[in-house]
Amino acid sequence: AVVRRTKQYISADSVTDWSAINTARISLLVNNGQPNGTGDTEAQSFDLLDVTGISCAEHHDCQVYITTITLNNVIYNNAAR
Repeated sequence: AVVRRTKQYISADSVTDWSAINTARISLLVNNGQPNGTGDTEAQSFDLLDVTGISCAEHHDCQVYITTITLNNVIYNNAAR
């Protein structure tokens, strides 16, 4: 059996060989859509993977979720490797 290990994570626009991709890292910035607090505005800034300084809506609690998934059932061309 061929064991493939992830060597590094790069953004999708930097991928040159899609057949070498075996995992994907995903991040989400979410809020529940309900304002909270006393009306004071506090700037919130978040980093999502390779993008920094993303703002969240004022008066909302925001949360970042990040996960990495393995792409199962990927067909590898082992002869080319």
